[in-house]
Amino acid sequence: MDAAFLRAAPAFPAGAVAVFRHDQRQEGADVMHLEFYEVDVPIHDTSRALHGVHVFTGKASSVTEALARAHQVYDAAFAARQAGLELPGQQDGGWGARGVRDGWELDWASAKAGRWSNPNDWTRKTPYEL
Repeated sequence: MDAAFLRAAPAFPAGAVAVFRHDQRQEGADVMHLEFYEVDVPIHDTSRALHGVHVFTGKASSVTEALARAHQVYDAAFAARQAGLELPGQQDGGWGARGVRDGWELDWASAKAGRWSNPNDWTRKTPYEL
């Protein structure tokens, strides 16, 4: 089994997102192959007219599953925050939501998902696009 670990920059401003890749490929005919996906969800804060993108990453078998998993972990984190509880943290497949902030709304209808590709990989021949 191959494992590649990439680390994000050590300091991020409020609202920034760190993307970590943990790519584990399992071989075997009876094992479903999971790819690492990125889900980009537009966010906005109407009180200050701020906009951005919240990035979720984790393993999934398809774009549809990646979108569903991102939405599930966000809903769980948001519910925990509303109840005054600690955020659930990372869940199966590496999915998780941190940095839930009051006043920010996610536009799930405009979310985009695709296989995650390291934008800093020296072997890339084309610019990074999702």
